[in-house]
Amino acid sequence: MLSSRLPSSVFYVPQVNTMIDNLKVEFENQLHTINWMGKKTKAEAFKKLALMARQVGYPDKGFSEEDIDEESEHFKMKADKYYENRQILKSKYRIKALMELTEKTDKTRSLNYGRVGHIIGHEITHGFDDIGSQFDLNGNFRNWWQPQDMKNFRKACQCIVRQYSSFYDNTTELYVNGITTQGENVADNGGLKQSYRAYKKLTAQKGEPELLPGLRLTNDQLFFLAYAQLWCEKSTKETRRQEMLTLNHPPGEFRILGSLQNSPEFSAAYDCPIGSTMNPQQKCSVW
Repeated sequence: MLSSRLPSSVFYVPQVNTMIDNLKVEFENQLHTINWMGKKTKAEAFKKLALMARQVGYPDKGFSEEDIDEESEHFKMKADKYYENRQILKSKYRIKALMELTEKTDKTRSLNYGRVGHIIGHEITHGFDDIGSQFDLNGNFRNWWQPQDMKNFRKACQCIVRQYSSFYDNTTELYVNGITTQGENVADNGGLKQSYRAYKKLTAQKGEPELLPGLRLTNDQLFFLAYAQLWCEKSTKETRRQEMLTLNHPPGEFRILGSLQNSPEFSAAYDCPIGSTMNPQQKCSVW
C-alpha cells in the first residue's frame, strides 16, 4: 500500500537533498565574494540562507490512512473555484524533474546539475531577488539592507533589466518587459551560476565522468545543453503574445539567451568569440 502511494522520485530524494546542500554552499561562497555588499547586510543574508529549509518530493510523515485523512482535512475544495483549488494543490517542487534523475547519476552528473541543479539554484536565488530581498530570515517584510548595499543591488539588477528589455520577439513583434520579468531573470542567472559551480566542485572531487556515447559533446557542453532544454517550448502566436504581456518570466528562448550570454563558462565550453551574440563583452551579474 505504501509503495503505491509514493512517486518514483522518492528514491532520488537523498540525491536531491545533496544537490540542495551543494547549491546552498555555492550561494554562500558567492555571498563571500561579491564586493558590492557590506558586512552587515551579508551577515543578514547568511542567516537567511542558513534558515532555508528543504521540502523535496514528499513529506517525512507516514502514508497511513490516518495520516492521509489528517492531511486532507486542510484541502477545502470548492466546486466553482478552479483557480483556488489549483493553488491549494500546487506542488512545492516539480516531481517530473525529480523523476528525470537517472540511476546512473555519475555519468549524467552534468545533465542532472544542468537541469535539476539549476531549478534548485533558481529557487534559492528567489529569496534574494527584487521581491525576496524585501523579506528577512523569518519571512517578515522588513528592510534588512544597509542603504548603500540596496543601491548597489538595484544597480546590478538594472543591468539585467536593460539586457532583457533589449530582446525582441519576432513572432509577436514585442520586446521583453525587463522590469516585470526581473525577478525570474535574476533567479535564472544566479541559479545557473550556482549549479555550474556545484557541478564543477563535485567533478573535482570525484573526477571527470565518462562522456556519453554517441554524442560529440564534452560534459561542460552537456551541462549547458541540459539547462537550455528545460525551456524548450512551442506555442501559438496568440499564446506567446499573452505570455509576453502577462507572465513574470520571458519566453523560454530569452531565458536561455539571457543567462547564457552572462555566463563566461558557457562561452568557454562552446568557444564563443568575444563580442559575438552569445559572448557579449558586457555581462550582467547580481548573484
